[in-house]
Amino acid sequence: MNARSILPRRQSNIARESILRAVCEVWHIDEQEIFGPSKKQPESFARQLCMALMYQMTNMTLMDVGAYFSNRHHSTILHAIKRVDLASSDPDIAKLINQSIRKIQSNETR
Repeated sequence: MNARSILPRRQSNIARESILRAVCEVWHIDEQEIFGPSKKQPESFARQLCMALMYQMTNMTLMDVGAYFSNRHHSTILHAIKRVDLASSDPDIAKLINQSIRKIQSNETR
């Protein structure tokens, strides 16, 4: 399994804040930590997942996502997408990614 199958690029009207809240809840991370400079796990991966999901599930461009995450370069967003893709081959990580996606989708249907 890889993130390309988990995260097909589908632009929709999902709010970026909904993605942020869902990922933070599933990964037990404070929202402020997502925007911080920490390279520790799981904060770093949760941030990368937020970036990848925002790019995959919204109409935001790479530059838009980078701007939202404290003016990070668009190549950082590409790196995040690749990291999520690689990490999704781990069944435990894939489970958490899917749980995050389901939570986003359920929050949007309310």
